[in-house]
Amino acid sequence: MCLFGIVDAVEDFFKSVVACACCLIIGGPALIIAGSILLNQKDNRKAFRDAVNEFNPTPMNDWTGTINNVPITVRRESLNVKGVDGATSVFAEAVVPVSQMSSSRLQVSVNVSAVTPFNRMAPFNIMRNSTYSCSSSDCKDGKDCKCKRDVRSFGEKCTARGGIYNKAPTWCEAGHICGECLETLYLRQLYLVVREVSNGKYAEDTNLRSAMYAFGDLDNDYQPGVPSTVTVRLYSSKDPYIALQRLTKGTNDLGLNSRTVGIVLIVLGCLFLLLEIGVCTALICYWTRPKKTPSGAAPYLAPPSYGIPTSGASGNAAPNFYAQPAQQTGQGYTYGQAAPPGYTYGQPPQGQPIPPGYTYGQPPQGYSYGP
Repeated sequence: MCLFGIVDAVEDFFKSVVACACCLIIGGPALIIAGSILLNQKDNRKAFRDAVNEFNPTPMNDWTGTINNVPITVRRESLNVKGVDGATSVFAEAVVPVSQMSSSRLQVSVNVSAVTPFNRMAPFNIMRNSTYSCSSSDCKDGKDCKCKRDVRSFGEKCTARGGIYNKAPTWCEAGHICGECLETLYLRQLYLVVREVSNGKYAEDTNLRSAMYAFGDLDNDYQPGVPSTVTVRLYSSKDPYIALQRLTKGTNDLGLNSRTVGIVLIVLGCLFLLLEIGVCTALICYWTRPKKTPSGAAPYLAPPSYGIPTSGASGNAAPNFYAQPAQQTGQGYTYGQAAPPGYTYGQPPQGQPIPPGYTYGQPPQGYSYGP
């Protein structure tokens, strides 16, 4: 067991090393590329600020009239978008009674000053199918687990809203626990949009069927339970609320500034590259460093030649009769030092052959001592 633990630890260590290496090699360029893409993307915050500046609510302040014979009220609502001051939505609103609704569609008649009268048929109720799925990997031996509890809670909420709950849908994959809720939702708020056709004059916008993203006939506020009234709102197509819905795809959250995020990513990418260059430089210096002599080892010295040159002799230098480098005359002995024990000047070193024509104690032929 201990051996397996060591193997696992070594494996985890190498995985960490590989992950760090991949981060250094790939991370820097990837961050720089991602930052460059964000820098070139459209700045949603700036686009929303431009929409706020272009919106002129003055003509709408004078709106009067009725929706389904109910007098309208012009309302102003702050959008509270971080980083954009003065973002205010202006719309006309009327609360229409629907206590005796027997049809699946609600007919709305708009009669507002400066707006060409128009009628709209809106779906009063819709069927919505919602699903929930989670992995059952931690639900072993029939024990209760978080996945089971979440699916059970989803089913209880579906039933409480008057929906039909199916705890075994056919689309559920193996290894998952799923639930499906089919419920009827009813219209609570209807969003109508008009476009400006001339200075201060408006008409029904046939492209924007709603002020909510994705601006279709069903993109209104639907909730469980039959209501007694429906709130109808009338917006201008240039209203900042519509611009916010379009830019955020219905979330109303502009998030971080893409340009700021891009700059941060580029800086981080450059830091990663500098770190990578530093690591590579350190490794190169380590691999190419000069090899050091082992501690305590004496440097190599060539054997002495006893002062007898092997070639190019001149003057009174004696020739080398041995035709090879002279051997050292004793362990650790060099000329200019005292002779080793047992050595007598004028006598041949022990173990050396006597060259022909050479007499010990006499100089070689053609060689004389002194000048």
